[in-house]
Amino acid sequence: MRLLMSILLLGFAGCTDGGGFFAQVSGSDHEVSESGGLESGGSESGGSGSSEARVLVDDSADGPARCVVKADVDLAEQLVRLINLERLEAGVVRSSAMLDEAAEQYSCEMVKHAFFGHEHPCDGSDVVTRVESVGYDFSVVGENLAAGLWSASDILDAWLESAAHREILLDPEFSEIGVAVRKGGPHGIYAVLILAAPAK
Repeated sequence: MRLLMSILLLGFAGCTDGGGFFAQVSGSDHEVSESGGLESGGSESGGSGSSEARVLVDDSADGPARCVVKADVDLAEQLVRLINLERLEAGVVRSSAMLDEAAEQYSCEMVKHAFFGHEHPCDGSDVVTRVESVGYDFSVVGENLAAGLWSASDILDAWLESAAHREILLDPEFSEIGVAVRKGGPHGIYAVLILAAPAK
């Protein structure tokens, strides 16, 4: 099993509604490839960075909580198209409903808890935990995140300009993709890309 991630800026508002702190995080793991974060500097175009809505998950019904922050499906589909254009030499990737689900859940969590990073600050989960929780059995998995970038081309360009993100994006071992984009939280917009290959 191989795991690729790139460490990003963590902004954390706590595991319950309200309050919190922001901190720069770093660290290393022998199996993890890490790099600096992706975040828009300065002003954002095309949206608001408001984080006023605090009730973001409907957990009143039985079963798993449902995110009530609307996903930007069009932007996620644009991102998949652009990624596959970049991956023509490495091999295009097909969409996976399970990886989409893992990405959707995590993008909602980042908005709900106002953080940005690969490790969930409330439960310590990472991309491995997320893909396993949706029943995806993988041989290799990688994750890229972005925040504060308002177009698919800006997100892709930022990933391509970072060596670690580019390595994940163009790794020929990956055959399946999951992407989610949600608006809200302190960065205004969050994108989650999970690339993987199923276990043989």
